[in-house]
Amino acid sequence: PQVPGAGRVRQRLAGLVTSGQEPKEPLREAEHRPKQEKTQKIFSWDTHYFGNASQLYFRDNTKVQGGVQRINRSDLTTGVDFNMITKNEQFDIRGKFTGSHKDSFIDNEKDENRISSLSLETKHADSKLFGKIGRQTLPSGGVLGRFDGTYIAYNLNSGIKLNNVIGFPVETTNQTTVETDRKFYGLSADFTLAERFHWTPYFIDQYNHDLTDRRAVGTELRYFDFKKSFFSLFDYDIFYNQMNIFLLNGSFTTESRTTLTLIYDQRKSPFLTTNNAVQGQQTSKLADLFGRFSDKEIYQLAEDRTALNRSTTLSVTQDLTDEMQWTAEATVSELEGTVTSAGVDGTEETGLEYFYLTQLVTNNVLLENDVIISGFRFADTFNNHIYTVFFDTRYPLKNNFLISPKFQTSIREDKGNSNKHLNVRPSLRCEYRVKKWLRWDFEGGMEWFNDDTEQISQHSTEVFFNTGYRLFY
Repeated sequence: PQVPGAGRVRQRLAGLVTSGQEPKEPLREAEHRPKQEKTQKIFSWDTHYFGNASQLYFRDNTKVQGGVQRINRSDLTTGVDFNMITKNEQFDIRGKFTGSHKDSFIDNEKDENRISSLSLETKHADSKLFGKIGRQTLPSGGVLGRFDGTYIAYNLNSGIKLNNVIGFPVETTNQTTVETDRKFYGLSADFTLAERFHWTPYFIDQYNHDLTDRRAVGTELRYFDFKKSFFSLFDYDIFYNQMNIFLLNGSFTTESRTTLTLIYDQRKSPFLTTNNAVQGQQTSKLADLFGRFSDKEIYQLAEDRTALNRSTTLSVTQDLTDEMQWTAEATVSELEGTVTSAGVDGTEETGLEYFYLTQLVTNNVLLENDVIISGFRFADTFNNHIYTVFFDTRYPLKNNFLISPKFQTSIREDKGNSNKHLNVRPSLRCEYRVKKWLRWDFEGGMEWFNDDTEQISQHSTEVFFNTGYRLFY
């Protein structure tokens, strides 16, 4: 009922209903009535608001054996998620704001504001034009993360959508102003090749002050049906002549309810941009390097600070029963090293690292609609062997009450010496829906650390909790 053609369908249904009725006496034609009806239809808006607001107090303390207690976190965080939808027969307009304010109670620690999204979008039914302005993210088209800017799309009748984006990258959500030092524009097109095949080629050009920050071409390919899916992404920087991302992600479900998933991911780490040159230079602004290095040297520093990461993941998920599912997963990854330059030490390559996971998910074990997740993880990394056992549960009780006990313990063994590190972390999360529009949240727990090294054995305890309320509207 919300799509642009809904009005036409309603008119057709009304015509079918009234087609069998006896005709009424015609009314005298009003000279200005058609214009008035059209005006009323266009400007009769249907508006809705929804979202939530919350206030949560967080506290985290650590106490070292034989030492003093340290407060890691003590703050009150107020969050707002506001959404607005207003529409008529011609326009669909939507607004969104998601942000928070953290009031810290620790001396010399600054309060913190965050804006995750702040946008306004509109779609016109007849022109097939869509526009969005503000802080936002895009799921495709080569845009990296959040940005402040505009996105415009136009749907052609032949299953083609043309896209244009202009904006300023947002490094973190605590950036509450529009930073114009870095800017970009991009062009892309979405093609529906077949019923379930979609292809998106794109071009992105990004600048940091007067230097090229990123200039890339790329392509995305998607396929999805009820048994199999496939996604690929290729991003190549034509300024640096280097590949930024090559990603393959495919899954297949058999008749026996077995899902096989294969992921190959090769990407620069961090993503290759000229702004990487600031790493290790005691500044976050590229302009601060202009007096110290030439443009050519800055471009070289960006490459020096950028590594290449490769990883391959194979997972198998089997539905054992309607209420029991088993998953096994194996990942092998490798991070290349970086070079030493401009007073910044390079990083050593990790070699092949291996990660394994197996877990069992069960439902309706002790209570109706409960969930129990239990599993084991093992990591063979460059420096350590890590063994982890975890349990994550969810029990819905009566009177709109939910409890989620969790437990995790891990042992880390250092390679090259006899050091061992034990970590035990039990916790409990509770939700109580007081009213349809009001919910109380609580989560708390403890974490014990035991570090046995060749010199000393040290113990510490961390206690953490957060509690507060959420209002839904």
